[in-house]
Amino acid sequence: MEIIAKDREVIQKNRPKFPIRLLVIINGVLLEAWGNDSFPTHSRIYQLLNELKKFEDIDILSIRFPQRPRDSIANCIYNNIIKSYIAIKYLYIILLSSPIVYFEYPFSMTVMQNRMVYWFCVLMGTKIVLDVHDTLAQSEAIGNGKSSITYGIERYCLKNATLISFSLNFAMWSQLAEMYQVSKEKKVVFVPNAFENSFMKMHEKPVRSVPGRFSVCYIGGISKNRGVDLLVSACYNLHGKYPYLKLYIFGEYGEGFSRQIMDIIEESDFITRLIVKRKDLPAMVKDMDIFFMPYNPNIEYTNLCSPTKFFEYMATGKPIISTRCRSILDIARGGVIYADYSVKDFEDKIERLITDEELREKLSAEQVEQRLHHTWRERAEKIHDALLQI
Repeated sequence: MEIIAKDREVIQKNRPKFPIRLLVIINGVLLEAWGNDSFPTHSRIYQLLNELKKFEDIDILSIRFPQRPRDSIANCIYNNIIKSYIAIKYLYIILLSSPIVYFEYPFSMTVMQNRMVYWFCVLMGTKIVLDVHDTLAQSEAIGNGKSSITYGIERYCLKNATLISFSLNFAMWSQLAEMYQVSKEKKVVFVPNAFENSFMKMHEKPVRSVPGRFSVCYIGGISKNRGVDLLVSACYNLHGKYPYLKLYIFGEYGEGFSRQIMDIIEESDFITRLIVKRKDLPAMVKDMDIFFMPYNPNIEYTNLCSPTKFFEYMATGKPIISTRCRSILDIARGGVIYADYSVKDFEDKIERLITDEELREKLSAEQVEQRLHHTWRERAEKIHDALLQI
């Protein structure tokens, strides 16, 4: 059952007399310091929960605890002792104050101690919010398929959550619900990813074409089915004709990526690959001319996911070339040119934007118009309204 806040007056009337206590089962460090790593998952955790903190009727509690680099057996043992101690503190808080307990999935559940806390919450009948930003299908689609989470754990988490905040779209949820036989009465609110406000502040106006410059940008993991290999090949082919074309890739290599294409990236004089801290991204993309979303639409997960990068692209107000992934087609209302999943069509669409400056400026204006509907504040309002209904 999807939760939709159709009547905000009804929700306000049912507002609790005391703030809702939300116990967040993650290391509280993530809520205090953000942007010093390159992980978009951390962006979702930080931005969403810190926006929820701004509501007067939501009281968020997290525990900050130290962890050491996992580079020795001694450090791994230390980390597990700390996590076990924190799990006991979680249990004490749950027994003492009966909060709503908030888990990030799969991020929170990769920790064995957190899975035990989840099981305890189910046993005690505690209300659970499960914020789902990826599934096991993701690890199979773009990684090596290895995970500390099993299908049994995923089924248990989805079936026993009181409220599911789902970052993917309705089609993906329908498949999961059918696969795991989740009740049709399960409360679900669809909360896609979004962009951090500094993107919009740094890119306030539609872009104007810069003569003699054409910079293509991709942000995110470099692994199988993400289409980065096709994008590199297309830019490589075009560079001879347009020597001012540059390709910027901000991300790390992952599983299943071509060694041959990797060598082209690292040795080319027109391709730059960097690992960028999340807080530095808005400034780093200032001189980009277009963004590329090259995911393989023939793979179920990549066809239906809503990656953070797409919203960040949109926030800059710059043109986007994207494959015809269903999730992107559902989100975008302008500012995007769609390409087939092939090197040839990637080339054609890039060349079209190189040669048509007027089209680039038109697409930019469309992006600026639509981006206001995809902020973290708007996403937090959806979860806030759903919390008041459980």
